[in-house]
Amino acid sequence: MASDVNVFFRRAVGSACTDRSAFCAVAISVACLFAPTAVHAQGFQAPAGCTAYLTVQMKGCLVSNHWRCDAEPEGNSWAGLYTDNGPAVFSQFNNEFQWLATFPALGGPSERLAEGSADPLSLTELLDNGLDSFDFEMEDPEGRTRVRGFDSLTGEEVEIDGERLLITDFQMIQTRDTDVVAESTGQQYVHPRWRLFFLGQETDTRDGVTVASDNSPVTFHEPGEPGFGATQPIYGCGAQDISFFPLEPDQ
Repeated sequence: MASDVNVFFRRAVGSACTDRSAFCAVAISVACLFAPTAVHAQGFQAPAGCTAYLTVQMKGCLVSNHWRCDAEPEGNSWAGLYTDNGPAVFSQFNNEFQWLATFPALGGPSERLAEGSADPLSLTELLDNGLDSFDFEMEDPEGRTRVRGFDSLTGEEVEIDGERLLITDFQMIQTRDTDVVAESTGQQYVHPRWRLFFLGQETDTRDGVTVASDNSPVTFHEPGEPGFGATQPIYGCGAQDISFFPLEPDQ
């Protein structure tokens, strides 16, 4: 499942990069993408040794760029999420769309997948059987967050900007020690060929407040197409009441 955008906003390279692996080299390059002025002026440029392959414009004034790096295992990919104020977060996934690391541009520690996670995300399991449960942990300098839930294909599909997407239902709960950090539920989209999840209509509950959002994809842009590499979102900007709105606080 795609990492919830509200989760992104609440998660630096130094804390995640603890060795001299290829991951660290790319992570340091990712840090250079955090400069909003340069990003908006030049458009997205993948780190050295990496190749961008997709730009996605979404509802809710969001745009994402996706890239792969030669030095990483086959199937690994990165995604950079941008608002109209600049970069928000950069995330790394493997071929099963298991979250591997997140680097927030808005403050807060980066996270990496903890070793020994019981049941990582499996896009293959979801596509083959229609259901994938997950139970894994992300770690940062302050400790570990346990992430549990499921993705389930609804059997429905939709075409958006000429691309066939499968619709999923999902539920997710995040806990630290015994405290619930967040609970999320809703629908997302899966693109089987790109092996990517995309955000959809979701609700996210934190601190007794539930927020609903619709960050569904609107247009897809591949290399050579107009809009590829854009870092300025164009859909739903200035319309916060449409894309993000608080619901009644939990009692």
